[in-house]
Amino acid sequence: MDKLRVAAMRIRTQSLKGPSEFARVTAANGYDAVRAGCDLVVFPGGWGDGLQLDAGDEVSADPPGLRLWELYLDAGARAARMAGSALVPGTIDLPLADERHATMAAVFGPDGTLWGQQQQTHRAAEDETLVAGETLEPVETPLGRLGLLLGADSRYPEAARILALKGVEVILLPLQPRRPYSAERALVGAWQIAQQNLVACVEAGRSDEGYEGRAAVTVPRSLSPDGSGFLPVAGYQVHDGALVADIPLEALRELRARDPLASRLAPVVYRQHLPGLYRRRSRP
Repeated sequence: MDKLRVAAMRIRTQSLKGPSEFARVTAANGYDAVRAGCDLVVFPGGWGDGLQLDAGDEVSADPPGLRLWELYLDAGARAARMAGSALVPGTIDLPLADERHATMAAVFGPDGTLWGQQQQTHRAAEDETLVAGETLEPVETPLGRLGLLLGADSRYPEAARILALKGVEVILLPLQPRRPYSAERALVGAWQIAQQNLVACVEAGRSDEGYEGRAAVTVPRSLSPDGSGFLPVAGYQVHDGALVADIPLEALRELRARDPLASRLAPVVYRQHLPGLYRRRSRP
């Protein structure tokens, strides 16, 4: 595959009853992107939180978020099949024991196959109840090797570097930044990740009241026609809808093979010092 056509969604979340309604509305919102020939559609952080239980369904599993995760997987698979495109149906917040929670997301193939999943690995300073994940793993797909960074993960440089060192070519960022979210702060995310790690990034943003998500597709600057590092044009999309862009995968692979930066990503440092930081520590 020489090019990967992707869509980064900027959209408001909706309250959707059960997997059937969630799948139908998700596929409908991605319709224009799929009609434009997109191979992959990424919804923003919090989109999965719109998934509500059907009448009579109860979150009685242990841990309590397990049932919600099962519904999310079911709904995401249905949405991908209905859309006929690979899909990230946003993130979902899962209640755990002791008033804690975890944030998760998954990638589905166009036939509904679960390609991979990821748990958020970093806490925001204000989120003391988040149970952080312990690993960052590539998602092997027919579209290439993908990676997921959720929430605060996008603000920690080592998270993207770990994925890049594991061979990830395209990093997906389903985000839901709260206001204020300045252009300068936004650049610390997808744009900076692409330049530092020689990867492409797809950032989707939540636009509900109180949120200031943006949509962007970023690549190393030499791969964008205007040298900005953005596709298809410079800057973040700040209106609702799908941002569609073609990621030049073959050119990206050639760049990674020849650019001196690729040999200076410090894999020894990451192998020696970072694994211990992601091991679970006992709660006091």
